[in-house]
Amino acid sequence: GSGANITIGNGKVAAIFTDGAGSGAAVLDAFADLELSSTLTVAGASTLGGDVSVSNGYGAVIGHTALISMANTAPEFEVLGTGEADSTIGVGRWTAGADAPSFRFYKSRNGTIGSNTTVNTGDQLGEIHAMGDDGTDANTKSSAIIFDTEGTIATGQVPGVIKLQTAAAGTLATRMTILSDGKFGIGITPTHNFNLSSAGGVEAR
Repeated sequence: GSGANITIGNGKVAAIFTDGAGSGAAVLDAFADLELSSTLTVAGASTLGGDVSVSNGYGAVIGHTALISMANTAPEFEVLGTGEADSTIGVGRWTAGADAPSFRFYKSRNGTIGSNTTVNTGDQLGEIHAMGDDGTDANTKSSAIIFDTEGTIATGQVPGVIKLQTAAAGTLATRMTILSDGKFGIGITPTHNFNLSSAGGVEAR
């Protein structure tokens, strides 16, 4: 049918069955929108047959009842646990080909999601941070991988830079840098004149 919007207020409705199965499995008609004004708790396995959208400013947490602050920010998607399995994110791909699963960052200078504005040279495209509990909180970054840009940016061309950072006393510092042309620097930003640059001695065996 055409369905209608369903609004569930806190404490207003205990259960809704729209499949005509009485006390059987609850199924919401595909044409109906479900709007919640409070918390939705699902006990047991659930299957979603479509896209799931979480409004801007709200988050999703797996394994806990609330988002946790990390590096002075509470990410809006978190997986929290006390063991290996419930604190691990796995991405798999099954295909008869050479392509692998991927994890992707996307940066735009446009302020509207889905619209396009060219990034600037030096913009950071993505970051991976590691934090540890120091007995007070988990706001101090221990190490990071930074993905930057450099050079001329144009259609089909975004030159990349990778920086490896560590913190000896609470502040991250870049220890290694790889430029877009493959030049490599240790403890120093490399120039485009040498394949390897180092701020100190280099031992080779």
